[in-house]
Amino acid sequence: MSEYKDFDKAYEELTQKTLDFKVAGKKYSIPGQLPASVVLGQLSIINEQGLVDPKQIGKFLEQLLGEQVLKDMMDNKVSWKQLEELLNWLLVQYAVIPDPDAPAEEVAEGEEDSPK
Repeated sequence: MSEYKDFDKAYEELTQKTLDFKVAGKKYSIPGQLPASVVLGQLSIINEQGLVDPKQIGKFLEQLLGEQVLKDMMDNKVSWKQLEELLNWLLVQYAVIPDPDAPAEEVAEGEEDSPK
């Protein structure tokens, strides 16, 4: 009998977590696990410099938040600043970018010059 790794079980545990937030006076909840479709969709909106094409930010946000959540936010007049802060927060929560508020890791004495 062959053994197999059950990825579904681990995934079920991850998908039970949600990211809850409030913006423009309304509460939202989205999956706590970044869908693969978002990561793969990013490939189509990244420009030659490796950055999200500014013309594609709406598409990226729709993939990240979901069409209905983004539409609802737009209908509730979310500001650009709020949307920008939300996007940065989500990218930290999904571990796409490092948390700028996280304490810096301490370097042990004598390690700062050691090769990694």
